[in-house]
Amino acid sequence: MEPRMTARELFAVLGVVTSVRRGCESPEPFAGIWREFESHRERIQPLAIGSRYFGVNFPTAIEDLTDYLAGVMVAAEAPIPPRLGKRCVSSAGSRPRPGDRARRG
Repeated sequence: MEPRMTARELFAVLGVVTSVRRGCESPEPFAGIWREFESHRERIQPLAIGSRYFGVNFPTAIEDLTDYLAGVMVAAEAPIPPRLGKRCVSSAGSRPRPGDRARRG
């Protein structure tokens, strides 16, 4: 499957959050993140909306790191299972709402 950029309204993604060095082009770290996501599939799948997967980068306070979230779309009020994270994602045409920050279970 080939990754692609999409524009959507504000939505929530639940999955595995991992810090990654900015500019990392190597596929190995991302393959490991998605393997970790797969290990939590039984807890994530019942909460999923649809069948699409999302890989989303978020800035951090550390200049050369981003948080990469590998996950699926869920309802904003979906519970956060232990060792997973949920974040609201906005595209260029939408704005984050107050409180749409990282939350971990």
